Amino acid sequence: MTQAPRPGSWKAKLNRSTENSFIGRELQLQAFRGVLSTPYDDRTTSIFSISGQGGIGKTTLLKQFRKITTELGQVAAYVDEGSQTNLVDNVPEALSRLALDLEKQGIECKKFQERYKVYRQKKQELEADPDAPQGFAAGMGKFIARAGIGVAKSIPGSGGVMEFVDSEGVANQAGEWTAFVARKLTNKDEVRLVQEPIEVLTPLFLEDLNRVAEKQTIVLLLDTYEQTGAFLDDWLRSLLNDRYDASLHPNCLICIAGRDLLNKNAWIEWEELIARSELEPFTEAEGRLYLASCAITQESIVQEIWRLSSGGLPVLIAMMAQGAPREVEQISDPCEDAVERFLK
Repeated sequence: MTQAPRPGSWKAKLNRSTENSFIGRELQLQAFRGVLSTPYDDRTTSIFSISGQGGIGKTTLLKQFRKITTELGQVAAYVDEGSQTNLVDNVPEALSRLALDLEKQGIECKKFQERYKVYRQKKQELEADPDAPQGFAAGMGKFIARAGIGVAKSIPGSGGVMEFVDSEGVANQAGEWTAFVARKLTNKDEVRLVQEPIEVLTPLFLEDLNRVAEKQTIVLLLDTYEQTGAFLDDWLRSLLNDRYDASLHPNCLICIAGRDLLNKNAWIEWEELIARSELEPFTEAEGRLYLASCAITQESIVQEIWRLSSGGLPVLIAMMAQGAPREVEQISDPCEDAVERFLK
């Protein structure tokens, strides 16, 4: 007997609703489409910085960017902080997610993925080793998240892997971890891979990426940047400065969405290439237009949804519209859990 397809989740339904009934953000969409349609040598914008409070529609806008990219025959790859059970908390993991997204579209990142698998395997073996120094697994993960940027102190003999180290005690512990890796791994290439994954993996990722960018524009979509920016921001600027013995092809666009715009002081060198956009809540006219796209036009219902929308927050309007209310009494006031989830 053929098993019935598994029903979609409410979150998936909400995503489809917001994707199919996208309202507003015309300026951002027009700007992105215009840049994407321009030959890369003539582009004056290469980085889009999208900001706004939780629930304002940043992720939805990135999905529209992706949709436009596909419609124009180009390529997009997306990464965010991941789920609670599968978090992305360092650069190698972020690169792997981008590579997996590209592979789903038929674009192989063979060299990078092969080396990344070795890195993951060796790292897991070391973390599970009974001889591992105390705090090795958690400590290495935190240091690797910051490694390879070249903007802070390094421990002598660590090959640049340990950064932001100020206390002698922590430095000694990090040195012990480094010595442990060198002792357990006899292959010098594997030692460097585990100790300096960003330095090793970034050029491989760029090689695969740039091969595609010779023929198509690649759009890198970096979401929830208030989380991922903690480890991606310095790495990304280092990437643009050709730190990794490889250059990011100019036929790449970078779209970054987070609670705040990119830091102007940190990004001053690239300011002329950045288009900054702070998203605002829906106007009442936009809210009405969205509700009309969901077949909700009864004035009393429209007014009640608007009243409960915290001043036009798109995610709350979408949540209430999802129930397709036909009477005011059928409108569910967004619960505290939902508000906390999107606004915290």
